[in-house]
Parts: sequence; structure tokens; C-alpha cells
Amino acid sequence: MGRKEFEASLAHGVHAQLARMAGQWEGRFRLWFEPGTLAEESVQRGGIRVLLGGRVLLHEYTGSCAGEPMEGVALIAHHLDERRYESAWAESFGSGTSIMFSTGDTNT
Repeated sequence: MGRKEFEASLAHGVHAQLARMAGQWEGRFRLWFEPGTLAEESVQRGGIRVLLGGRVLLHEYTGSCAGEPMEGVALIAHHLDERRYESAWAESFGSGTSIMFSTGDTNT
């Protein structure tokens, strides 16, 4: 897909929807290691910024887990050619020293 498809997505498609996520957020962090047993719950705060002319979001967040401070960053995008969401993130709790990756089908 080319520039026209991206511009249409930015104007009224998936990229427009992603851009609406920008702002400051606060919510509940919940963690399960096994079904039905909540292991952790705390407040998480963060901000989401639109980068690269609307191509990706940057989510920066802080919170706590097991009584320890936690912080993380995530890049979130939608790949128009592949029709899927993509993300890469790292945090001080769950990812150790690695960067984790995820994809999700647009039609799911």
C-alpha cells in the first residue's frame, strides 16, 4: 500500500482510531499467573503520544508490581499491507532485558 492508503487511514481509518488513544491515562494493572487467581493489582499511569506523522504510538507507563516500582515503554502500530496490529515493548518487571513483540490480526 502506498501513501494514499496511509493518508486515508490517518483521516478516517485505523490510524485515526489509534491517534484518538493519545493522552494521559490512569487505570488498573492486573496480573494473573494462572486462571482465576489474581496475583497482583495496582494503579498504572501513563501517556500515549503519536509519532512519525501518525504511523506509530509511543506508550510510556509507570506503576508497581509486588511492591516494587515498574516502568515500561511500548510502540504500537498498524501494518496496512499485512492488515495487522504490531507492538514491541520492554519494561522493568516482565521483560527482563529483552524486547517483547506481539502481532494481532485486524479482523480478529
